[in-house]
Amino acid sequence: MSEAREMAGAGATPNRPPDFAADLHFLWRDRSNWLGDPDFVRTFVDHAVEAGELLLASDAAHSALENGMGGDIRLVQQMALALAQMGSTARAQKILQEALQKDPANRDTLCGLGRTYKDIWCARPDDANALARAFYFYNTAFEVEPREYYPGINAAAVAVLRGDMETGRRLAAEVLKLCERLPAKERDRYWVRASVAEALAILGRQGEAEEAYQYTGSTPGAQLRELSSTRKQARLLARPLNGPAESLEPGAPLPSAAHVTDCSATPAAFVVHL
Repeated sequence: MSEAREMAGAGATPNRPPDFAADLHFLWRDRSNWLGDPDFVRTFVDHAVEAGELLLASDAAHSALENGMGGDIRLVQQMALALAQMGSTARAQKILQEALQKDPANRDTLCGLGRTYKDIWCARPDDANALARAFYFYNTAFEVEPREYYPGINAAAVAVLRGDMETGRRLAAEVLKLCERLPAKERDRYWVRASVAEALAILGRQGEAEEAYQYTGSTPGAQLRELSSTRKQARLLARPLNGPAESLEPGAPLPSAAHVTDCSATPAAFVVHL
């Protein structure tokens, strides 16, 4: 067990070893030794999601929820996130809707539902209702006190995608203020930097946005999946913002504006079976 804990601890550092995914698989084979440890389970699932080992994350969360951790909302949310990222949107929605009934003001559950409806819109761009539902859940999450920046930037982006520039800019301005008030150490986190860049782009502050995206790409320890997610969002926003996608990029070239409709992050047909 001590070896497993050491490996998990190594995975938690910013400069993870190149065999981090292999470590997760090793730990999963040894799961009988730690599935009864709630803290270890949460850490494992968080690292698996971060590493893109979504099937491992989903299986681990499901096993723990079925064996004594059924009330752990964080595991429920992470399992739903893994399912959503693998394209199992309907299953993720069902899980999150059930969680929302138990806690209607849970910010992360609301954000998760917003994400699933945005995924539906990505698959069916003519589905205005899905985009409206995405905005509703993100905006409701942003209204939960104390306010956090991440539901706000998602609500702002979805408002822009819906063609509601006034709301998008109002929310982006609020997000920018929230990020500016964060302690310096928190402002240096990847997703805070990315949110600042996106808020500036929505506000039409193009030059500052370009610099902020470049700064985001220089974040120490930034992962490929994080950079890819930021680029995907920039592609989505480029058309309604009437800006070139190439200028809104966190450190590597983006596809041309002709490709901004490339909205799908994961194969919709890939559905995990537990």
